[in-house]
Amino acid sequence: PKTIPFFGTMLRYKDGFHVFDMDCFEKYGRIWGIYDGRQPVLCVMDQTIIKTVLIKECYSLFTNRRNFRLNGALYDAVSIAEDDDWRRIRSVLSPSFTSGRLKEMFGIMKKHSHILVDSMGKTAKRGESADIKEFFGAYSMDVV
Repeated sequence: PKTIPFFGTMLRYKDGFHVFDMDCFEKYGRIWGIYDGRQPVLCVMDQTIIKTVLIKECYSLFTNRRNFRLNGALYDAVSIAEDDDWRRIRSVLSPSFTSGRLKEMFGIMKKHSHILVDSMGKTAKRGESADIKEFFGAYSMDVV
């Protein structure tokens, strides 16, 4: 897509990312490039390539993700950590997310997701503001 210096394609997002992505998919096919500001981005809508990048080769080739320069509690989250830090965190977490363990967890997650949605719905019906951290903190503790 056509870019504007320093903005890249960002001004085209006004109708939503999904609309922009679908327009690009229809015009360019399953793979295209954009500039998000001055950052080049490769957009992929091919399931085989996505699976290769995110699953098969993720551990060896594609360890780093986009760095938003976050500080505080999220600085060393697995989705932001890089290189050796990412490998260390992933090696600790991976055994917890095997297909067998995820199947075991599904029922628990489903049950507590319904409780979460019900609790948030009750708060919304009362017209109260919701502390999202409190809701999801309780959900996380129930699921973990």
